[in-house]
Amino acid sequence: NHFFVRRACCFGMNFFTLFLGCSIGYYVWEQYLRLRKVGKLAEDQAKPEELTDLITDEKFAETQSYNRTLNNFGFLNDAVDLGFTLLMAVYLPYLWLSAWVFLDACRLPSGSELLQMAVFLALVEVAGAVITLPLKLYKTFVIEERFHFNKHTWKSFAGDSLKQLGVSIALQWAMFGPMVLVVRAAGVGAWVYLWLFLSVFVLVFNMAYPVYIAPIFNKFTPLQDGEIKDAIDSLVVRTGLSCKQVFEVDGSRQSAHSNAYVSGMFGSKRIVIYDTLLKDLDREVDAIIPVVAHEIGHSKLHHTWALLLFAQANFFVMFMTFGWLSSSGPRLLLHFGFESAQYPSCSFLTLYLFTMVFSGAVMPLFGALAHALTRRLEFQADRYAVGLGMDLRQPLLRIAKSNLGDLSPDWLHSMWHHTHPPVLERVRAIAALLDKDK
Repeated sequence: NHFFVRRACCFGMNFFTLFLGCSIGYYVWEQYLRLRKVGKLAEDQAKPEELTDLITDEKFAETQSYNRTLNNFGFLNDAVDLGFTLLMAVYLPYLWLSAWVFLDACRLPSGSELLQMAVFLALVEVAGAVITLPLKLYKTFVIEERFHFNKHTWKSFAGDSLKQLGVSIALQWAMFGPMVLVVRAAGVGAWVYLWLFLSVFVLVFNMAYPVYIAPIFNKFTPLQDGEIKDAIDSLVVRTGLSCKQVFEVDGSRQSAHSNAYVSGMFGSKRIVIYDTLLKDLDREVDAIIPVVAHEIGHSKLHHTWALLLFAQANFFVMFMTFGWLSSSGPRLLLHFGFESAQYPSCSFLTLYLFTMVFSGAVMPLFGALAHALTRRLEFQADRYAVGLGMDLRQPLLRIAKSNLGDLSPDWLHSMWHHTHPPVLERVRAIAALLDKDK
């Protein structure tokens, strides 16, 4: 009762109400965007002219049905996400106490902030996994299954879910542990070092992901020798890409959705092609090479570095704000129900609660800006492929057809959510480039 009395007394304009208001505000915004998409899908009854010879009326109807189903499912998913977010915000003190009780029961040093932090982060991740599990099961084994995308068995789904949970917890530990030590050591000026640490952390993650993390979930095998491999090798030489590794990944183990990308940095750079993409494009060299050229364009145009710089700017603003509000640490704890007498100098809780509030209030806006940037970069990569004499139009349309992609999304929903421009916009832009080069 004392906890709820304290929460009520602090229910003025404080960090908790800011977090609460932003969470609900963004939820309402998301529902507005979903309603716009409902209207757009209902409005688009006839397939676009560019698809007349590629997609049958039945396939177009299936595409619309898939996107309508996903959007309707999103209403429920958003509500559950909001409920979990608000529940965690209210019960964080109990989770922190539960971490202390766990350490004490295991006869571990319950006074260690770092150990308590490790247990607390694991509890939060496990709670999130449990609450969202029914929705993930429904999406995978009902929605994706209905549209013939799901390739998971119950066993593989459980295995991947446990792996994702383990990786997520490990990354949280690897990120927050050093950050707590930085705050303890640097004091008021910690925000600069926090920014530097997280910038380096993201750089190392980008280098390590394709080599150590991605193989946890899928099998990566060198692309077999043959016409496709020879064509890719020739393209690599032609473009001067510093990459000698081309892998085929068994994406079909989980889903029929297809993809291709160039990932990694420095010595870890590699070209990755999903086996499902090879299937969707019938292993046709003339269809696959333009897609690879587009992905190479991202690397040659330094798009990974552009996104990293954007992320660093985001981190700079976040940690500068943290430094500016450093004197508000005790108030931040109090507003979320932590008794100030019990947690007078808990570096982790101050840092965790701040990142939670900042993420809830500001990160969606940064996310929309990041999406705008990545859409621009997609057009640049298309232009790079066209400059190599490639025509991406048919491969893009065939991939969209196989993936049942939203062919004509609502502009505002797309602007807020999509990292890629609508496929028809890309096709028209490519057509204009090709006409210009004639």
